[in-house]
Formats: sequence, structure tokens, C-alpha cells
Amino acid sequence: MSGSTVFAGYISKEFVLEALRDGHIRDLDELKAMAAKRGLTVPDGSSLGRVIHGALLGLRSNGQVISLGGGKWKIGKQNAPAD
Repeated sequence: MSGSTVFAGYISKEFVLEALRDGHIRDLDELKAMAAKRGLTVPDGSSLGRVIHGALLGLRSNGQVISLGGGKWKIGKQNAPAD
């Protein structure tokens, strides 16, 4: 992923997909930690957690990620790595 800023649109969705593509189930805190480790930020006045959560909700609406409840998320079947 290029750039160092995660915005509420395309880049944050790509980060979430990339973070979940390995098939591991992750929660928002794990995704936030992964973003922070990569040095990713959000525009002033935004919360990293809210931006990532918004991306998760958008991706869930078209089946790209699946909410497992309890704050746990996984990649949707169409984005999962091939076996």
C-alpha cells in the first residue's frame, strides 16, 4: 500500500482488506494496532478506530468482509486467498 495516510475512502478499505486477507480473525483493536505499526494516520479531527470501523461497515455491506459478532471480523469469501 502506498502513502502514509488512511482516509475514510479507498485507502482505508484497501488497508482493511490487506489486513484480513491472511484469513485471521481480527478485532478493531488489532486493526488499529496494525495501522499504527505501519505509521498510518487519519486527517485531523478523525479517529483511527472510527475510520477503520467505517471501512469495515462499507466492506460488510457488499460482502467483502464478514462480521462475526463481538467485534470480530474476517475476510469475505470472494477476497479470501485461494487454497
